Amino acid sequence: MSAPLVDGREPRLAAKEKEPGLQLTPPAWLIHRRLSLRALLAVLLLSALMTLLITAYQLVSEYRRDLDALSAQLHQAEHTFADSLGSSLWTLDESQLRLQLSGILQLPHVRRVDLVGDLDVSIGIGTDYPRQRHHVIPITYRGEDGIRHRLGELRITADLAGIDARTRDRVVMILGSQAVKTFTVSPGPGGATDAGPFQRPGHRL
Repeated sequence: MSAPLVDGREPRLAAKEKEPGLQLTPPAWLIHRRLSLRALLAVLLLSALMTLLITAYQLVSEYRRDLDALSAQLHQAEHTFADSLGSSLWTLDESQLRLQLSGILQLPHVRRVDLVGDLDVSIGIGTDYPRQRHHVIPITYRGEDGIRHRLGELRITADLAGIDARTRDRVVMILGSQAVKTFTVSPGPGGATDAGPFQRPGHRL
């Protein structure tokens, strides 16, 4: 005679389903592996964020330093060439003026130099780069009467093409170096305590 059914199933099947040892739970090594991967992902994301912040700070600082250096260079040109240009313009010595303007044109980032006044002289081919800096220098000459006469002005045009190109190179270099550092110091997938290939409990390689 067959045993009575329990909830429509045989007693042995119902008993097996109630046994706690047959419940499907992830093994400890798998849980550990998942936690390690999540920790690694969090470390990489945090490192990437710090890399972006550090890179932005470095780029802004160096870009401002380049702009300050350009401004200082243009002001230095004013102190260096203003008096000699005034003397040459007073005597209308065009050859000497062109020689002096050629010296200014050799300065970094300078693309064109225009002397406007009693004698107009221009050196350089100009630039169509959208980011430019312009510096105007008044040209004067102190005559024998002790009065300083204004003879014209010098217009210096410089572009930022070189500075922008150097900034782009710095972006690539800094991001590359920071990425290498990030992946070098990051823990492996098995966590910082792994001494070799992961082994399941009770197994030997």
